[in-house]
Amino acid sequence: MSEGGVTYTVKELISMLERTLTDQMNSISADIKGLAVKIDSKASDIRVDALEHRMAAGEERIGKLEVSAAAQSGASGVKLWVGNAAVLLVASSIGALLYFIAQGAH
Repeated sequence: MSEGGVTYTVKELISMLERTLTDQMNSISADIKGLAVKIDSKASDIRVDALEHRMAAGEERIGKLEVSAAAQSGASGVKLWVGNAAVLLVASSIGALLYFIAQGAH
């Protein structure tokens, strides 16, 4: 066989094919070993379940804190509304008292 002015014998071609196939098989073997290491390093189902349980507990605590914060915000809003209503009632009472005093002076 001739390629670019170079002649190869069948024996040389088979040897080149053997080296190419061996290199490719070694590369595939290394990839498989790498995958096996990754699979072995994965967390077990027990560890995953424990982690999910801890995450659920954390989410529950955060939910309680959010509800508490919302309740406090609502309570402070009610306090603000009641305080404003009281100020308005006192101011209107003083205004009415002054009006009646002014009307009585005439």
